[in-house]
Amino acid sequence: MKFLIYKFSYVNFCQPYRTKNWAIRLTKAASSLCVSLVILFLLTGCGGISTTTLKISKILPVVCGSTPRADMIHMLPVEPIVVEDKSGILWMGLSSRHYEHIAINWQFVVKWMKQKNAIEKFYKSCIEDHNEAARIK
Repeated sequence: MKFLIYKFSYVNFCQPYRTKNWAIRLTKAASSLCVSLVILFLLTGCGGISTTTLKISKILPVVCGSTPRADMIHMLPVEPIVVEDKSGILWMGLSSRHYEHIAINWQFVVKWMKQKNAIEKFYKSCIEDHNEAARIK
């Protein structure tokens, strides 16, 4: 198995590197590819950099009305019950009251998420309206 190992320096950039046990020769295709890559990197190095000046005449503060805060979530307790059957297998279960608590807790979480989404939409529309008003002026 032969490996291509390159010694990178500006004098012999694409020359094969010789080790104690074996030498590697570059084929014409590999050496032309190496030279092409060096030319490509040299030509495109800093050619795409351009400077842009941005003139800001006036900064307008964003003024949004106040929104109500999202409700606090008060989770109801859910306590699992562990039962061992005759063969020694442990089973986990919930009473009907605790199943109801899980459903109520999910309702609280969904309500909180809807409130947070409504607050986010309010601020997003406020910022979009501010930006549109700034463009018009």
